[in-house]
Amino acid sequence: MILGRGNSAFEIAHFLIDITAETRVVTRSLPSFARQSHNVHDIRSQVADVFDLMQLKANNNIVSDRVVEINRIESGPNLGRLKVRYETPCPHWNPPRWMRRTGIVDEVIVCCGFNYTMSNVFDMEAVNPVCDDQGKYCLLNSTWESVNVPELYFIGAPTRVNDPDAASGFVHGFRCNILALGELISEKASGKPISPLFECEINMNHPGDGLEKVSVYLVELVSKSMPLFELFEYFGSMITFENLEDGGAAKASVWPSFPRQYNNERWGGISARVEVIFEYGFHQYGEGDLPTHYFTLPADHFDTSKSAYIHPVFHVYHDEQEVGQFHMQESLVGRWDYDDYVDEETNVDQYKNVAFNACASALGLSERRCVLPVYEEFVDECYPIMDNSEVEMALAVQPSLSLLKTK
Repeated sequence: MILGRGNSAFEIAHFLIDITAETRVVTRSLPSFARQSHNVHDIRSQVADVFDLMQLKANNNIVSDRVVEINRIESGPNLGRLKVRYETPCPHWNPPRWMRRTGIVDEVIVCCGFNYTMSNVFDMEAVNPVCDDQGKYCLLNSTWESVNVPELYFIGAPTRVNDPDAASGFVHGFRCNILALGELISEKASGKPISPLFECEINMNHPGDGLEKVSVYLVELVSKSMPLFELFEYFGSMITFENLEDGGAAKASVWPSFPRQYNNERWGGISARVEVIFEYGFHQYGEGDLPTHYFTLPADHFDTSKSAYIHPVFHVYHDEQEVGQFHMQESLVGRWDYDDYVDEETNVDQYKNVAFNACASALGLSERRCVLPVYEEFVDECYPIMDNSEVEMALAVQPSLSLLKTK
């Protein structure tokens, strides 16, 4: 018997399946799956085989019993085994009843989460960081500093308190946080400001050349940046445009990836800026709960904001207000520095043009470039309109496609 509903419980169940006569996972509430929530903290498919085996009645089960007492058996044929008493609510019965039963198992493994914060680590009179309501995490500001103990910083799994949805609770996420915190502490200790990742000058009388350079860099950034990808919606890279007063030239700066709250605190006062982050778009479909395996066809190529899978989004700001969003099309291979289609008609600049349009919007320029996956003269050839019979045939083969119209 395994008590729990998270990855730890199902990882253990996965490894015990070939050893035990029965493996039973006991959970009060149903687990969430990473494939549906897009959250790496939830159940991963490689350890979810117990769900298949339960449906196939292969002596592996998931139940919502409430365990109220466990005792070691002291005598008789079951000497040394464990007697488990259940008291399970069954509100779906008619009439609703409690089910009170007793069973016998060999082992009980508890995987019911953890309390990270250990009060004895600190001298509570001198250093007493405020924790969340569950006492699990210390509360931190945008730079992972205790909200009430100055210069007390946290790294590793504690950084998840600011990021419940992306990867901050896992090594591939919190090492991005540690890298960012290292830069911030280095800046504070040395007095030397953080340097931008990229800078160039934009001649406002002929801005195209400068915007082209920025756009080329941004395509490379979103294609290779681990922090933006792993810490989607939590981390962002800010692009600032300064020295616009005289109308002659603007300095464009692309800054390292930091938490979005920190970005706003640091660069929010700059009137012309763009923040690039990664986002999912599944919430736009149905009630936001459609099974993700329904999404086997590309999102609307004529409206990139309808991309469901993770993709870069450029948020444009003027004077504290967001004035626009520019989405790169979702990518089958998770890269935006090349296209996975190799037709002669392919618009090889589609992703670069999204970044160009976002930066042009931030500068108040009207120029916009084509973001279709093919050149405009090939639209009718590459995207012919379906007639009603073709639509009906496609829906007959895959009825779930009818649900993939956005709100």
